[in-house]
Amino acid sequence: NPQLFGAVVALSPGSILAPGHIDPRQQLFIAHGRSDRILSFANTSNAIVPELRRRGASVTFRPIAGDHEVDPKVLDEALDFALGLQAQPHAPTSNPK
Repeated sequence: NPQLFGAVVALSPGSILAPGHIDPRQQLFIAHGRSDRILSFANTSNAIVPELRRRGASVTFRPIAGDHEVDPKVLDEALDFALGLQAQPHAPTSNPK
């Protein structure tokens, strides 16, 4: 429902059920571990992502090292993506005297 959700995050997806029409304004973020023993990385990288792109979806795909797990940095990236946040440099903190 692109009117309600401007972004969708899928972490290690196993399959998709794409609607008949994909709104290209809705952004998709997909991350999957290259060594995933639970759900096939090859299925995501060779079938799911290309099919979504072929149908006009805007897909950001992050292959990650590891098994069926999510790296905390990738999770942060996915949440920032979904919330429309840009990475901000952290300002140095000072200790008050």
